Amino acid sequence: MQHYIRDHLLTLLGIKDLKYIADARDRCNISEEENEAFNQELPGSIQITTNDFRLDLTRSCSTLLNRMAMEVFTEDFYQKVTVDHWYNSPPIPPQYLELNLIGDCFYEHLKYVKSRYKVLVIDMEKSAVATQAKEGKRLQMVSRGVRKGRLYKWHLDTIVGDPQLSKHKHLLEALGTQGMSSDESDTEVPGRSIAYPRVYPKWHSKQLSTFLWQLDPIVKRIHTTPVGRHKRRNLLHIQPHTTNYNPAAVAPMGFPRNCYDKEWLDSLPLRSKASLQVKDVDYKFHDSEDVGP
Repeated sequence: MQHYIRDHLLTLLGIKDLKYIADARDRCNISEEENEAFNQELPGSIQITTNDFRLDLTRSCSTLLNRMAMEVFTEDFYQKVTVDHWYNSPPIPPQYLELNLIGDCFYEHLKYVKSRYKVLVIDMEKSAVATQAKEGKRLQMVSRGVRKGRLYKWHLDTIVGDPQLSKHKHLLEALGTQGMSSDESDTEVPGRSIAYPRVYPKWHSKQLSTFLWQLDPIVKRIHTTPVGRHKRRNLLHIQPHTTNYNPAAVAPMGFPRNCYDKEWLDSLPLRSKASLQVKDVDYKFHDSEDVGP
């Protein structure tokens, strides 16, 4: 009788095989609101019939809704076999055609169906969400890398193009893209600019961060497109400064000592500190008039 129980449930769910259970998810997935309304017998709550058969495969097999589904199934199966003469090849022995035995068989099969639903629907949906989140994270990191690269290029162009600042070209080249600040957010605000809170590498000294910060007005002035020539793809990325830092940023080797944060430098193990090959000199960043709009 068990295989007839299986076939009849597939018929009520409107699918040909359990591997297609995802196609019947609307019949098998009951929301919190629907479940609560059913339990309280509220007007408009789910009514389980043979023409609109419902199961709850996201909760226990013994919920009130599933018990009602078992009653509807049992009575319909009994009717189909004894009156309509379904499932008679081979016929079910008469001693098994009792409502309680049919109900027990249905309940055992329901547990198996629930386990398959978890694998084929619930777990697959969770996997899809996780994959989507992973891809979103990857695209986020790519986007941040692009912004960091653009920030570096703009700062380097600014220094090269300014006679007073060109002496710092080698410093910027040595910093490279990885030595620049990163950002904390993907949120793009409407308007002609896009704001990304800036996060400096933990190893940056205050002097180095301030030097890069003070280049921003010049960068902004150069890369703000005049009215009438604005291109939407070239929105200026404004990076508000925060007190946050990126502890994972890798520090470059061979910089003057005042380029590194002293507290960070002192916290390093001796071997790591020695490998940085810090120059025992101070870099002359600028006088205040050297950097500015």
